[in-house]
Amino acid sequence: MKASKNFTEVKIIKRGNAYITPLKPNHLSEIILHKKNAEEVLSFGYDGVFDALKAVYKNSEAYVCRNGSGQIIFISGLWFSRDEDPQMFFIFSKYISENVFLMAKMGKALLNMFDICHPTMTMNILAKNKRMAYWAEWLGFSFVGTDNVFIEFVRCNFNENNVTDKTLRPITH
Repeated sequence: MKASKNFTEVKIIKRGNAYITPLKPNHLSEIILHKKNAEEVLSFGYDGVFDALKAVYKNSEAYVCRNGSGQIIFISGLWFSRDEDPQMFFIFSKYISENVFLMAKMGKALLNMFDICHPTMTMNILAKNKRMAYWAEWLGFSFVGTDNVFIEFVRCNFNENNVTDKTLRPITH
């Protein structure tokens, strides 16, 4: 299904005819997940893909990326937990294979937007999903460790809220 021509979505980030817009309830029934992503979502203990997507909508700051044809390419955002850095996630649609370059460009653009407010982010990826581990590294996340079920990554933006930021350095007399 494509975005209705009569329905205007807010375009937070735009590149050509592709754009990123905030996740809305109507997107949940529209997205058709990539087979591997559907399997991965179910491994997190949800009763079904739709239940997992409802949890994403309810518990995260999430966005949808549409290609120039209006197809949803991915849902991505930050999942917030108490006393922990936000965790970035990506849920890919069945159209991801034809839109790899767009995914890279828009995923990086979304990450750069998050960098403005979040100096540290994490990603936890199923250990069996090597492609996602490479994706996390390409985005600038660094390997922290693994428990053989998940691989943990962290991304620190040293340009924001850090002692390497000149405005936050102590003044010396």
